[in-house]
Parts: sequence; structure tokens; C-alpha cells
Amino acid sequence: MAQSTHIVSVGVQMDEFSEFYNNMYLSFVSYGYESKSWTSMVKLNYTDRFEKTGYQLDLETYHKFKSGRYLYIGYAFSSSELFPQNRAGAELFVPFLKKWEWSAGLRFLNFKTGTSSLFYSGSLSWYFKSYLFSFRPYIIPAGDKLAGSLNFSARKYVNDTDSFGIRLGIGSSPDERIVQLSEGAKGKDILLLNSKIISIYANKVFNKKLNIRASISMSRDELAFINDYFIRHGIFELSATLRF
Repeated sequence: MAQSTHIVSVGVQMDEFSEFYNNMYLSFVSYGYESKSWTSMVKLNYTDRFEKTGYQLDLETYHKFKSGRYLYIGYAFSSSELFPQNRAGAELFVPFLKKWEWSAGLRFLNFKTGTSSLFYSGSLSWYFKSYLFSFRPYIIPAGDKLAGSLNFSARKYVNDTDSFGIRLGIGSSPDERIVQLSEGAKGKDILLLNSKIISIYANKVFNKKLNIRASISMSRDELAFINDYFIRHGIFELSATLRF
């Protein structure tokens, strides 16, 4: 794909639950600028859930080093109780042994209730022929214990731009629990939540400029307010990205 400078994206997401919750909706619009060594984006998120609506302003930037490494830095703010009041994160990605890459980073969530969560993440990825395999854990310190989740994904590249894949996950992490815990939770509370998820997704690029992405996820989630009680959770996503 030719070098692009401007990036405009729009997307929608619907969450459907087997019981307790009505359908929840998330949409976004974003603008980004890409140069040889920097990619920066500003995104406005809008959500409709719990019979309430809210907005979140999201800023992200990636810096590419000459060594092949790249750094992600992100920050988001919202005055709505449906989002964390502050969300910040950073992660460094490092290639090694030609077809491998590792990363390490952290995330911080702060809610209007005064609760906050700091957790660590990383990844190990392997490029094999036209496939990309990736393993990503989330680790949440919770007193003298650790909580978190494990995620594995496999992606098949049909050509230089088009791909499809699958993701499997087990456990829980604060960013995945915002739907159920819209006002946040401490680490010890997150220990009570468990989830198993499977996702399938596909990317298709048209005319080397327009990227359409669609995904369907199904998970089995433990409720925050009833121990050992699980519900079905479906997530349907569609987004479009134009580069020019």
C-alpha cells in the first residue's frame, strides 16, 4: 500500500446479552495523520447503555524507530460515568530473530468513583509464511495475588492488505469489564470476574485506500454482582478506514 498521510475512520459496535442487560451500542469517528516515523490519531467515542449516553475523547500516537521498534502512547478522558474518567497506556514493540516480536507495556484506568486499576500487558508474536500468531497476557496486581487474562490470536494474510483471523481469550481485565462495571472496580473485585471469548474477524481493502473490518465475538461472562453466574455476550463490530 502506498504511503498515506491522512486517516479517517468510523465504526459501530453492538453488545447483546442473554439476560439482565439490554443491547448496548458504541460508535466512533477518528482522524489521524501518518508520517514516516509518526502516526497520531484523535478519536471521539459515543456510547448508549444503561439507558444513558456518554462521550469519550481518545488520543493515540505511534512512533517508529529506525531500528524497527515502535512505541505506542495513548490517553483518553471522559466526564461520563459510562467510561473511565482517565485512561492511559504505553507499550514498546521490539522485533527480534527476523520473524518474532515482543512487547511490554502498562495501562491505567481511573474512574469517577475514585477507584483505579493499574495493569500490565505484553505480547509475543511470530510471523510464519502468510500467518501471524500472537499471545497476549494481561496481569492485574490485586494485593498478594494476581488476576488477568490470556489471549491467543491467529491471522491469515490473503495478500499484502487483506486478512482474516480468530482470537481466543480466557480470564478478565479492566478494559474488558467496563460494560459490566461502568463505574470501575478495585483489583480484588476484578478477581471475581471470569470470561471465555472467541472472536472471528476479517479485513478487506478496496482500491488501496478503503479498509473495511468486521468481527463477531461470543463470550461467556460472569456477572459482577452474582458469583458463579454466567451469561452469554455477543459483540458485533463494523468499521471503515479511508487513507488519502
